[in-house]
Amino acid sequence: MLRSGVSAALALLLAACVSRAPEPVMPVSPVRIVSITHYDGVSNDLLSAGLGLAGIQSATAPEAAIDDAEAIRRRAIYMHYRGLIDRTPGGGFGRLFGTALQSGIAGTELLAQIPWRAQTFTAVLQIPAGFDRNAPCLVVAPASGSRNAYGALPIVGEWALPHGCALLLHDKGVAAGVATASMGLDARGRVVSPAQAAWQAKTGWQEHDGVAFRHLHDGADAEADWGRMTLAAIRWAMQALNEQLPAGHHYRKPALTIIAAGISNGGAAVLRAAEADDEQFIDAVVAGEPNITPAHLQTVQVGEGAPQQVGLPALTQFPEVGLLLPCAISTQPLPPTLAQQAQLHCRWLREQGMLTGVDDNALAHEASARIRALGLPDSVFALAPITLSLGMHQSLLATYVNAAAGSPTPAICEVRVQPPQAPLDAVGLARQFTDGSGLPPQDWLGAGGLSPAQQWCLRQSVQSNATVAESLAKQAGTGQLGTRPVLIVHGRDDALIAVQHSSRPYYGLLQQTAATAARYIEVTHAHHFDAFNGLPGYDRMFVPLHLYFLRAMDAMWAHLKTGAALPSSQVVHTRLRTGSSSETEALSLQHVPMWQQEPGTDAAIRWQDGLLYIPK
Repeated sequence: MLRSGVSAALALLLAACVSRAPEPVMPVSPVRIVSITHYDGVSNDLLSAGLGLAGIQSATAPEAAIDDAEAIRRRAIYMHYRGLIDRTPGGGFGRLFGTALQSGIAGTELLAQIPWRAQTFTAVLQIPAGFDRNAPCLVVAPASGSRNAYGALPIVGEWALPHGCALLLHDKGVAAGVATASMGLDARGRVVSPAQAAWQAKTGWQEHDGVAFRHLHDGADAEADWGRMTLAAIRWAMQALNEQLPAGHHYRKPALTIIAAGISNGGAAVLRAAEADDEQFIDAVVAGEPNITPAHLQTVQVGEGAPQQVGLPALTQFPEVGLLLPCAISTQPLPPTLAQQAQLHCRWLREQGMLTGVDDNALAHEASARIRALGLPDSVFALAPITLSLGMHQSLLATYVNAAAGSPTPAICEVRVQPPQAPLDAVGLARQFTDGSGLPPQDWLGAGGLSPAQQWCLRQSVQSNATVAESLAKQAGTGQLGTRPVLIVHGRDDALIAVQHSSRPYYGLLQQTAATAARYIEVTHAHHFDAFNGLPGYDRMFVPLHLYFLRAMDAMWAHLKTGAALPSSQVVHTRLRTGSSSETEALSLQHVPMWQQEPGTDAAIRWQDGLLYIPK
């Protein structure tokens, strides 16, 4: 069952979900076209910015001057690949996926700023030279997390562009949003004056912070709008296609096929866009590891375990994991200094009343049990060295809590953003566009990141702040997808967006609506960050979810174009790679088998009498 510590926020969330009325879609005119660029597919291209397979696999990032828009674009695309995809040949890159990078894709790219509330968001429309004018298709792909508009290109681009589809990428009103009192970023990531910047920081933030991040400081609560932003971007893209392509063809509905596809927060955005799509723009949805919470708790049973009510928003899990994980790992082999810090943290949690163990060992095991009770898989402990070193939960917590609370000034819990090497120079600012995720890095939140007291304070805000609960209610999925086909793929070992609180209960919600064409594929040994799979040790723990996302795109395309049946909902059981002490075997199809069109009882996911059953 859900932990009692989040019951107050959850009660507010459920009450708001029941009573809220649908919000109107925001107008999108006028749109400002920032640039129109034609790429020859040789010196530069749509998919890799001219880097090709070798350039994307290179360990060296391309340089980018702060005023060179094309170089900035090239570095940003490279860094998105590095942050999202396992680029190692042994992990399948260039063989099982990524093969579209072997030749450049020529075409035209439009970059635009679309008005939204008091600000704008950025959209990129890529029209490949091989665009099929007789059977036109458009794939819309919102970025994951807080990434800039190119954030979904490594995930969706290698499928959409070779299939002759136009590709619509967009950020979600938080990218290109890093600024100081004297500098900002334009829509192409160039360093400009604040007056020329794509994002205008609200008055007052500079009194408290050295650097403003749009996601943290803007106050627009962009998360609640991400689905409707996708619809606004689609409207613009249809207009742009008709303006850019030769007369005699009409690139609009019903002739135009539109697939909405994305992962993580982008996966949630495409699902929520379909929920809000009263004009029936979207023909189909493919969502990978979506950060989606159902509007109502659902009952899920895994294997022979007891049925559980699940559907806890990720934001309510982040403070629990962020506080408990540094204690839970104290039983692992650690350097003496880190072991001592972990033990002191465990004792601090006991002083706060979060843990009750009588000694260090008992405290660590209690912390581990609390994390498991949240519904997270054991991969959270295996990934702890990376997530803790990056301060992942700290950055997410500081940003998302303040955003949900309306970004008050000063920020909740005295969150400050100051780069260690202050003041931030122009190169450092530009690198936040190309290299950053849109979230403030851990060491910009303080020496070693947020203090335990700040994390505790943010935890209290999640549990008791009514504005935060209202924001979470607006983000919840209704499941009203109609009869359009939907494929959701998610990794069972996802330690950030746990399947137990996202895809599983959301799919359960879909069984109670008219979404009869929805399917859910759960992949064992797959997690949230494929990019980590290329690291030693992790290459033998995980398989790439990205490959199954591409297969889902293939299945959806076949369904739309030939009427082929979508796969039944199921668990796909993968096999981990092995090897010698010095070398791991290369990923092959034996490790990542195709799903079954009609799975057996050991794999079939089924819904019966209000209960979603997931095979072990």
